[in-house]
Formats: sequence, structure tokens, C-alpha cells
Amino acid sequence: MNLYIKKFINQASYEEIVFFLRADVIIFLKEAILFVALLALPFLANYFLQSSFPEIFQDTIIFPLLTLLASAYFLTIWLVFFLVFLDYYLDFWIVTNDRIIDVSQHFFSRTISELDLYKIQDVTVEMHGFLATMFNYGTVYIQTAGARQRFVFENIPEPRIVAKKIMELAEIDSKYHTGNKNREESPNK
Repeated sequence: MNLYIKKFINQASYEEIVFFLRADVIIFLKEAILFVALLALPFLANYFLQSSFPEIFQDTIIFPLLTLLASAYFLTIWLVFFLVFLDYYLDFWIVTNDRIIDVSQHFFSRTISELDLYKIQDVTVEMHGFLATMFNYGTVYIQTAGARQRFVFENIPEPRIVAKKIMELAEIDSKYHTGNKNREESPNK
């Protein structure tokens, strides 16, 4: 198991990781395409200014100012891209045969939530739009009776398969917690 994942779960001897989920890569690719388009804007502006106003590039005040503005723009775009990548890469969900772990990372804050599978009441799948349908990604909502009433897996791949497996695991786990089944005897535990 990845050492990065081991930091977030204290895995019991009977516990197995069923899913390690992260937002679908197509979500990050949409952001990357926007990033490339934003990187092209200064080059297009440079071409327009050189063809329309070549005297600007001869001016000793305006040219360094434009260079400074372009540098600040590129630095800002790279910073935003880095933050988007961190948000994509460091937000993930781990589904085991006993619980669900939600790790949500923002720039300088991290939230880790856990949900025991037997507390699950309902699982709902939503897939909106052409891209979600074509690339088979969507959002899974997990309704619970606990303090945090809803767990949300946003834009994950294969959401119907994940939802079905979570309901199966929740049913098995609830049998264990009601005393109807021994954990070690269960084929999924």
C-alpha cells in the first residue's frame, strides 16, 4: 500500500481497501486546457501589439512595464494551476470493507472524515452533461444518520459501480454489526 495512504488510515487486520477514488482525470484535463488557453493570451497580445503598435516596444518606459505585467500574469497563472492540481491530487476517498474515509485538502488545511459502512442509509448517483455521460464519471451521494449527514464523492469514474459496491459492503457490514454474521467468516471482510 502507498505510504501516503497509510498516513490516513489505521487499517485493522480484517480491513481491505476496496476503492481508492479521486476525481476523474477528465476533470483535471478540462482545467489544463483552460490553463493552456490562458498561457496563450500574452503571446496573442504581443503579436497584436507588435503588428499594430510597434513603437510601444521602442519606448523605454512602456516596454519594461509590459514585460513586468506579462511576468506577473504568467506567475499568477502558474500559481493558480498549481493550486488546481493540488486540489485535484490531494482530494481523495478510500472505501474499505468497513468504512469510508474522505480526505479533503486545501492549500493549508486538511479535513479527514470517516464513515462506518453500517451507518449508510442511501446511495445516490448523479451524472450531468454530455462529458459525464461520454466519459462515465459522476457524483455519488452517501446519506447517513451520523453527525455528517452526507458524504459526497465528486466527479469520480464509474459512479454506478462504486455506488452498487458501497451498498453491498454496507449491507454486509450492517449484518456484522447487528450480530448476524462473523466478520472473519464473511468473504468480503
